[in-house]
Amino acid sequence: MKNVHGAAAVLLLSALALTACTGTPAIEVTTNAPAAEVTSTPSLSATPSATADAARGTRANPLAVGETRKVSEGSMWTVGADATIVNSGYIVLPIRLGMDWEATRQQYRDAGQDPAELENTGADPSSSLFVTFVTAGGKTYRDWSYVDADLPEPLLWQVGALYPPAESATAFFPITVPAEDVPGGVWRIENSAGESVFLAQQ
Repeated sequence: MKNVHGAAAVLLLSALALTACTGTPAIEVTTNAPAAEVTSTPSLSATPSATADAARGTRANPLAVGETRKVSEGSMWTVGADATIVNSGYIVLPIRLGMDWEATRQQYRDAGQDPAELENTGADPSSSLFVTFVTAGGKTYRDWSYVDADLPEPLLWQVGALYPPAESATAFFPITVPAEDVPGGVWRIENSAGESVFLAQQ
């Protein structure tokens, strides 16, 4: 049988001798703790708090009444609005529209189509733009149910096709919204590509 105790003693003496020569332990028996602890909990300072830092036309920083902006950089539509008309059970958005026909001609070129066709087809805002109302609590309203209401005209779907060289148009868009959901809400105008602009009520 091998002398296990004797072998262990030799190893221990060798380790002590090596320690004496080098001044450092021959065998490290502990592991240092990590210098920093990684955590998935976000710090409070990382939470966005100032809506003024958000880009203009976003939900956190909607366009002010009378302010206009293109729906997107390459869009033909510039949108804005006057103050929201608030009624019992519904609200109405007075929309200001601007048209950039050259942007539309470029879209025709990009699609391999003759931009001259725009003179014959025009552009219908009710086919290109979709209006919704987003409450402060995050709900979206888009429907209209007060068919007998006395509404200002033209409504967006009554405008019809617009043709060059028309540069601007106005329209109204009503949405059924419970009175308790109106405060703090914003309008959203979206194009067919899913790009959008948010507008303040007042």
